Amino acid sequence: MDRIPRLDFSTWPEQARRYALSLVEILNNDGKRARLLEYTSILKQPVPRNTDFDENGEIGTLRRGSIFALPAYGAEGLNVLYELATMPLPHRSRSALLYAPEVLLHVTLNRNISSRIEDLYPYLENASYTSLVQDICNTHASPELQREARRQLSRIIYSFTSQPSDRHIVGYIISSIVGFIFVNDEQSASAINLMLEIVVQGTLNISDTLCHQLEVLIGSNFPERKYQEFFEKCPAFIDPLASSIVERQHMGEMWRSDFVIRRLDDQYIFVEIEKPQDSPFTSYPHPSAALSHALGQVLNWFVWVEDNIAYAQSHGFPGIHSPRGVVVIGRNSDLTPNQLRLLKTLNDNLHPRIHIQTYDDVLVNARNIIRNLTAK
Repeated sequence: MDRIPRLDFSTWPEQARRYALSLVEILNNDGKRARLLEYTSILKQPVPRNTDFDENGEIGTLRRGSIFALPAYGAEGLNVLYELATMPLPHRSRSALLYAPEVLLHVTLNRNISSRIEDLYPYLENASYTSLVQDICNTHASPELQREARRQLSRIIYSFTSQPSDRHIVGYIISSIVGFIFVNDEQSASAINLMLEIVVQGTLNISDTLCHQLEVLIGSNFPERKYQEFFEKCPAFIDPLASSIVERQHMGEMWRSDFVIRRLDDQYIFVEIEKPQDSPFTSYPHPSAALSHALGQVLNWFVWVEDNIAYAQSHGFPGIHSPRGVVVIGRNSDLTPNQLRLLKTLNDNLHPRIHIQTYDDVLVNARNIIRNLTAK
């Protein structure tokens, strides 16, 4: 490393020098990684343009290294990579669009990015450079941050696949990352598989075939777990913005939801599944025992999260703040007009925190989505 000469900023154009020095000052003096907001603000600024300092020159090298340094800030730094890649035009730069997904892919696959960090060596003091590399290595070694990197990479892909006019960007990202970065065949294969897996998962998992499968389930009298398994595999039937299912686990050793959905917007939904044969109301009509039990489970989750918010955020539910609940129970065809009216009134009063759906509601909504997506 010592053979690489330190740079003399005095010869740089004024605008490029100010931009570079602002980044270098933070990297040299932020050993506690406490200045991320300031650092992010600089990275979001337009890169100074000059014939000698474009994104293929020294200022571009500094910017690239600075983007690759973001994992040193842990989960918050990984979130900034998402922000940089998805900035609206014309503010989004080509370098951020390429390098941010690349960094996240490297962290997800636990690939060493030390060669990219070497870009920063001519700009930094030895102690600062060594500390930065160590913090980045610690991020790579953390399974939790590897999962977070994959989540942020998924968010980038989803943000572009959800807009027809932006879907070509996904192809650009994949071809650039896989074609020019992973020269080893095995590494290329793992990178391609991961990117394609994310793209597939980002496709709304609702189809006519799945609707038919649900219709068969609704018409049968299976154990409750059978219905839970269907919705866990196809959470988009519960919420079209479903991103993933949180791993089933106890919280506070007291309450457990059937499963929890994490949406693309980082909202959490506690889901309680009853059977199609379980009526939500008695003939009176009052809420049935099955519905009361399901609502009680959701409400107990809400109370627990409010009382243990810090624990929940650090134990499987990062960013959780005001979760919602969904109860799926019964069928419209089995309800009287008075019971249907009570269901509507109950939903109106529980909105927006809790929503009660019948299986017929779920199936109709799914088919409406398919019809809207395929309409000419």
